[in-house]
Amino acid sequence: MKKVLFLILTLFLILYGCSNKEEQPEGKPIKVEQAKGKPIKDIEYDGENHLEIAVLGNDKAIEELSKSISYDKYSIDELIKALEGNDAREYDAIIVFKDSFKSVDDDKYSDFFSALQYPVFLVGADNFRAYALYTKGSDINKARDDTAPYVQGFKSNNSNEKSQAWSFDIPEEVDSKIINKYALVNIFDILDSEKSKEEE
Repeated sequence: MKKVLFLILTLFLILYGCSNKEEQPEGKPIKVEQAKGKPIKDIEYDGENHLEIAVLGNDKAIEELSKSISYDKYSIDELIKALEGNDAREYDAIIVFKDSFKSVDDDKYSDFFSALQYPVFLVGADNFRAYALYTKGSDINKARDDTAPYVQGFKSNNSNEKSQAWSFDIPEEVDSKIINKYALVNIFDILDSEKSKEEE
């Protein structure tokens, strides 16, 4: 009886270990910081720094916040061209909205995302993990996770800096009409804090 029980337990552990769910790749340690949500009534960005943002995708929330930030909209290929060469644009971050996830979900862009020196934030990525974009051989389907946070951000560590990652969900009490505006204000607060640290 003990042998049968041992065999069943061993078989269970083998099958569980062979699960096809891909985990975040090991290697570079990533510090995950949970962003603190702003009160709903305080839904405007009021940081000390003016922010320059590159945007992939469309969302009216970014337009509503354009008084306190500057942004340029791109397709993924246009963005790659804008960041190349001597006259390359510089940004505080890149924000990718849900309607652009399919266009960036291509292995040919993983080198681009892994080499970026800017933070990249995914808005609406609540069913996959961000490593899908910057890990060779991965994609959104392989990184599926229904417990993923609504907003995920990452910054590469190709220089001497440490990799960074951010993530947060949207509180249930936030009205569905302002979810992305709420997400953006919290992203801008993170960027404002990072920019202030760099200037010290």
